Amino acid sequence: MGTENVIKLQTARKAVKAKALEITVERLTRIKARMSDLGFGQTDLANGIGASVSLINQMMSRKIRRTQHFGAIARVLQVNLPWLLAETNERIDMRDLDGNPISEEILPEMMASEEFRKARVSLVVIEDDDVQKELSRHDMVCLREIDLGASQGIMYNEIPAKVRPHFFSRAMLAAYTPTDPKAIMVVQRIGDTMQPTLLDSDLLLVDTTRTTLDRADKIWTILYCGAGMIARLRPTSKGVRIICDNPTIADEVVEPGELRILGEVIGMLRRF
Repeated sequence: MGTENVIKLQTARKAVKAKALEITVERLTRIKARMSDLGFGQTDLANGIGASVSLINQMMSRKIRRTQHFGAIARVLQVNLPWLLAETNERIDMRDLDGNPISEEILPEMMASEEFRKARVSLVVIEDDDVQKELSRHDMVCLREIDLGASQGIMYNEIPAKVRPHFFSRAMLAAYTPTDPKAIMVVQRIGDTMQPTLLDSDLLLVDTTRTTLDRADKIWTILYCGAGMIARLRPTSKGVRIICDNPTIADEVVEPGELRILGEVIGMLRRF
């Protein structure tokens, strides 16, 4: 697990009566994995959530099948509740630089804040062994989504990224590219710069290993003027020409250092 930059925020917790949720094998596996990461024993967890060691032991052995303590467990283990409940494969370390917890209630507001973007907060992307085995068993891969609206903030392989992952068939992806799936990202909600060739509702596959402009007029994902966009690029003697297929948008020639290539668009999925 790497070192994360997390902004310092005061936390505010609401008193909400928790529902009893099922203690599934996957949820229990994630609790145990997180306890192992933090060096927690059952006594530490019991003390943290204000329960007896006997109750924790029964939970761990699944002698009881439901509990109201998932929210408290997530807070004590300083991890986001959706990950603990196996509702997402994105694991977030819910603590600031001082080690203070960040509450679930404040997380959405925090992620949308300008302070968050300036802090270049990194989300720890963890797919535990059980999840990896399940994906492998079904021949699936997990792809991250490029965030065209941000030049900094949540980063994945040094590329602005959104939290939600996308799952694809490995065989389908191999039909588009031989590149390792870990280097493939997706883009959606691309705007109108490439209409009619590409529509705003299209989902694009981007090869992030392709960052050198060695072919003219290919379609690329780029960062320009602090935001992302999709455009054709053409090297010229005066610089790089940014070409939008939308006839209402004029071409622009910029110095190579004025833009950053995030990857080449290698495929497109369209809904009808």
